[in-house]
Amino acid sequence: MRVLVADDAVGVATAFALHTEGVEAVAVATCADLDAALRGVTVDAVVLDLRLPDAPDPDALVALVRLRHAGRIVVASGDTRARDVAHRAGVACVTKPYSVEALVAALREEWP
Repeated sequence: MRVLVADDAVGVATAFALHTEGVEAVAVATCADLDAALRGVTVDAVVLDLRLPDAPDPDALVALVRLRHAGRIVVASGDTRARDVAHRAGVACVTKPYSVEALVAALREEWP
């Protein structure tokens, strides 16, 4: 599984932790880098923090990812709106702080 981690605070650490679980991961820290990566890299899933420094509102951020990526999306954020945003978008959610095991489970479970 190849995963794009979009998180300005813990993206690199999350990508490293995912590698230890056998998941190939690439990290980006801004919305602009996320958009560029989604145009140039094929991934199975996107792990998305809702508070990227240059991101639009959370619902628009998830919609942007959906425009570029048809696969799995996991909102992984400490934002208090994370669960509501994920629910409205029909995507998985783990809230910070989360364990790498919880994130891997969210990446691998079936989701509508």
